[in-house]
Amino acid sequence: MTAVAAILLPPSLIAGVLGANVGGIPGSDDPWAFAVLVVVIALVFPVELWVLRRLGWL
Repeated sequence: MTAVAAILLPPSLIAGVLGANVGGIPGSDDPWAFAVLVVVIALVFPVELWVLRRLGWL
């Protein structure tokens, strides 16, 4: 359960921050902002898996 939470926390943090109804979110005017966010999340996931396996948590 802890490993699943560790994997899902960063994407849910990003989704929570970008889902907030506040003005001035970085990239809100850029048409490529969503694509960049998806790429960043896709790159963070394998790095997290590698770290967790290296630490012996998975």
